[in-house]
Amino acid sequence: MDRWFDVAKIVYDDGVRPGKPAPDVYLAAARNIGIAPSECVVVEDAVSGLAAAYAAGIGYIVAIGAPAEFPRLLACDGVAVAIESLRDFPREQLLDQT
Repeated sequence: MDRWFDVAKIVYDDGVRPGKPAPDVYLAAARNIGIAPSECVVVEDAVSGLAAAYAAGIGYIVAIGAPAEFPRLLACDGVAVAIESLRDFPREQLLDQT
């Protein structure tokens, strides 16, 4: 991962913070990169992770999963879109958010 990211800024479940759906992991990640949660994008595949992103105040939440799961994922608070693959990520929507 160090090829794309500053390893010192990566946040993961190290057992120190409460797990999802608590927002702590997303709040820590936003703090590490120095931007407000409302300016962050989260891509999540679990309902508990989507709830955590919403609770953290993440500005753009993308659910990822099988199309059969889209209704359940889209029913989660704050989810902007559901996609099947990162290839489907709506990059143009991010440009419209500014």
